[in-house]
Amino acid sequence: MADEFEYGENIRHFKELAKRYYGMQNEILHLQEELEKIEDRMTGYRSPSWDKIGSSPSRHEQDLIGLIQKKQDVEERIEEIKSKCRWVQKCIDNIKSPYNRSIANMLYLDGYSINEISQEYEITPRHVFETTKQSLGEALTEDLMLEYLMLEKE
Repeated sequence: MADEFEYGENIRHFKELAKRYYGMQNEILHLQEELEKIEDRMTGYRSPSWDKIGSSPSRHEQDLIGLIQKKQDVEERIEEIKSKCRWVQKCIDNIKSPYNRSIANMLYLDGYSINEISQEYEITPRHVFETTKQSLGEALTEDLMLEYLMLEKE
């Protein structure tokens, strides 16, 4: 009974993260655009003049340290999201059967619905559901689930 609970929990965790896959991909694109803007602002940076030491920067002077910190924060966020996307892909790649792996790819990474997959392969929606559930249960190893826990802690 404990194994069945763990099996179901592992699949639930995978599905929760896989549901966010497209949103995470879009967030990466948005953050990369933000990163480019920050880098453009840093490129146009001029050193503060020495005669202004000790005074507050004018509103026209950029806060280089603030830009560096913001750039670092955005880069860390991009890497965190990419790690989660790689984990979802790694789980699907860990499915042994090429047939089951292609169904999981279509369902979780390509955005197909269960009904669309069942029509494509001429199988029942129930078969699609059971196939992905069983193959994911086998693919979600202890190592992958430990990796998942580490990702969620970040």
